[in-house]
Amino acid sequence: MRIWGLIAVILLLAGAGSIRAAGGIGTIYGVDVFVPPGLSYPWGVISGPSDLIELQGTLDANDALDLDDTYFETWQVTFLYDSRVDIRLDSREIDPYLGLIRVDSTQQAIDIWEDDDSGPGFNARIKTDIQAGTYWIVVNSWDEFDTGEWSLAMDSSTINRDSSFRTIPTRYGVSVQENPNPYILGELRPGDFVYDSRFVDLYQFYVSENVALQIDLTSAQFDTRLMLANVLRDGSLGSLFLLDEDGGESTNARITRSFEPGTYFMVASSDTAGGSGRYEISVSVDIGRTGNSRGDLGACRAGLVVNPGDSCAYKGQDFTVSSSGRGSIAFFSAGNSIDARGGTINGVLWNFYASRNRGSNSWTVHVAD
Repeated sequence: MRIWGLIAVILLLAGAGSIRAAGGIGTIYGVDVFVPPGLSYPWGVISGPSDLIELQGTLDANDALDLDDTYFETWQVTFLYDSRVDIRLDSREIDPYLGLIRVDSTQQAIDIWEDDDSGPGFNARIKTDIQAGTYWIVVNSWDEFDTGEWSLAMDSSTINRDSSFRTIPTRYGVSVQENPNPYILGELRPGDFVYDSRFVDLYQFYVSENVALQIDLTSAQFDTRLMLANVLRDGSLGSLFLLDEDGGESTNARITRSFEPGTYFMVASSDTAGGSGRYEISVSVDIGRTGNSRGDLGACRAGLVVNPGDSCAYKGQDFTVSSSGRGSIAFFSAGNSIDARGGTINGVLWNFYASRNRGSNSWTVHVAD
């Protein structure tokens, strides 16, 4: 199998139905990826300075089958820092073929490496320097319907603990880091840009195809606030603006919605002035909603009940309800009611009012003219 063949086959599988295996992480391609034993679920974080990952397994008819009629398995690891990796795939029973795919926060491939016979004999080996990010290791065979045992070893070492991601200025006086990764470890601290008396870190990511994402900002050191906006071609902000403070577990923030192709800003901040400390951002693809409109109730209208996870549209903005029952639209976010009647937002007159239903996490839209 060639790795581009893998990309093609998983695209076909996505339309034909999902392959599911116990303990796997679902993907938009309909095949599961797995985390090596001993690494944290679901990202498989590797933090250096030196690490050794060893895997053993068997390719057989229970595995996914690609367009070249060869079986494959996929494993997920995430490097916190730029690293040098040496991956060796050996077997006495199959002619091994090895792939390494870097994926972004929407599970699209960024970089691809592949090898057949760079190891001893017919064994495969990939030795390269990589940027911090999430990677899929693909265990495959060269021959059709080849089955048999294999072993994989990956040595890795940190080569740069400083960020190598490009930082660019914005028209708003704050720099933004271009970071496509689905898992980001950061820290709010004095010296960061200050907005509304709060430290903020700003990230930029791209969406190439329609996708539903769940974005979590978590911290054990401060109460989190997560903001998200779309960016137009001229660098100005578009009509989309989302804010969440406690939509995740405890005091953590979460935004779940469908995204159209485009550029987006993601802002990590605290819910209280001066809050600081380490945080994690996790961007997961919502497999159930990607590629369909489930959860989208259309236009907001009087009498519409919006349940957690659902949304309706008003004046180019999405009114959403989090799993904890918090309602959000534009820069409004509240636990009980949102009253935006008679206000002007981006030059547009608003007449919107919604409130949380008593004894429930659902909301009712009362006014949406």
